[in-house]
Amino acid sequence: MFFKQRPSFSPEQEQAILAAIATAEEGCLAEIRVHLDGKRNFDAFKRAKRIFTRLKMDETAQRNGILIYVVPKSHKYVVLGDIGIHEKVGDEFWEHVSSAMREEFAQDNLSQGIINAITICGEKLKKYFPIIDGEGNDNELPDEISRS
Repeated sequence: MFFKQRPSFSPEQEQAILAAIATAEEGCLAEIRVHLDGKRNFDAFKRAKRIFTRLKMDETAQRNGILIYVVPKSHKYVVLGDIGIHEKVGDEFWEHVSSAMREEFAQDNLSQGIINAITICGEKLKKYFPIIDGEGNDNELPDEISRS
């Protein structure tokens, strides 16, 4: 269990998450999205995959989108990367991201756990998908927290 109370974001926390996404995507060709699910899901991974597709995360040019999916009511979360990034970082990286989130979630720091995950992912994305030779960083997907 990682939340003692029902989590919610203050406007400042939400802005901090959005700022972390903008910083992580700056200087690289990639997309990071955060999705909060208000349902109790027993198969969070399966649901995260559906949300990934619904948000068109699988339609980025280099297949390098990352979804940070959190289900506060059932104390579950998934960090899901598309095939382009997964091929470069492997399972060990995703466990590292998950561990960084879990540490903060255990302290009831939902927003900081998400920010930590975004920051770690951004560092890898900049390494593997940098902007080269003036190649623009067209934001393929909106930088927002989606909810269901």
